[in-house]
Amino acid sequence: MRRGLGAPGLRATVRVAWTASIGLVVVLSAVPDPTSGGPPGIDKLWHALAYLALGFGAAFGRPGPQCWMAVAAMVTLGWAVEGLQGLLPWRSAEVADGLVNTVAAAAGGGLAVALTRRATRPTDPPSSPGTGQ
Repeated sequence: MRRGLGAPGLRATVRVAWTASIGLVVVLSAVPDPTSGGPPGIDKLWHALAYLALGFGAAFGRPGPQCWMAVAAMVTLGWAVEGLQGLLPWRSAEVADGLVNTVAAAAGGGLAVALTRRATRPTDPPSSPGTGQ
């Protein structure tokens, strides 16, 4: 018997949310910095949360190599966005942001793989009444 994180409806929902998140991250990365004026380092928290979600969405429900190729695409996106920010006069590119994006995307991918493996591993069949099992 298999449990249901791999259900087609759930995978489709995660894919839609993931696709929307990519668009949101790209747009928010190109507009004037919405975190300016916040506590020091708050932008790293936002980077970590965004790329954790992107890595998770990329990996969720994909088989082995496809999973990690999708996560690598999110890492590439993170570095591309940093490059884009370096070209925009109202933004700045930071290597630290790219590194946070990389680590967070990989962590999100790892989390998705762990949850998917746990949810799809076979469970023990129920014991029959009266058999003492």
